[in-house]
Amino acid sequence: MQWSATTVDRERRLLPVRVPTRRGLLGYRLLLIRRQRQSEFRDVRSLDDLRRFSIGQGFAWSDAEILRSQGLRVETGSYEGLFRMLAAGRFDCYPRGINEVFTELAARQGEWPDLALEDSLALHYPMPYYFFFNKRNSALAARVEEGLLMMMKDGSFERHFWAHHGAALRQARLGERRLLRLHNPLLPAQTPLLQKELWFDPDRKPGA
Repeated sequence: MQWSATTVDRERRLLPVRVPTRRGLLGYRLLLIRRQRQSEFRDVRSLDDLRRFSIGQGFAWSDAEILRSQGLRVETGSYEGLFRMLAAGRFDCYPRGINEVFTELAARQGEWPDLALEDSLALHYPMPYYFFFNKRNSALAARVEEGLLMMMKDGSFERHFWAHHGAALRQARLGERRLLRLHNPLLPAQTPLLQKELWFDPDRKPGA
């Protein structure tokens, strides 16, 4: 068993349980920038505006391919190296998941005090994380899927989500940000995007 973002290739090789374990939250991205660039990012109103900036991503991350497919300029590096590259001005912003960005910034603020969280934008592209199984383990995959669906039915799935991610979501203030929506060309056709109950919706109140 493995836990990973889905792609067409990964679903071809492995058996997915198509329940996004974080309700797609990792697809909501906030931008780490150098604090002196904040006024420039406040002028971004569209994807075309964002194309003026370069974006940092990991060498083998599927995010890099997603962003490039939208015509965005991407510079790659190692995970830790990307923070150093941003601080040195090698690129303009480093998108991080809402559930990642606050702890990552806090841990590095002492070393790179010029790094800051951009305060007006958020990016979103559908990016579900699934449990994946060897295709010979279909019985185990079915049991895991049944358990996740039971959790959704009795409300424990949503309670678990808010217990682990509620503080970061409140801190993110998504309702006060301009949300730029991007297409994810790596998503398989079977991705259950129309099953709204599976996904985090910034416009829906907890428990609604």
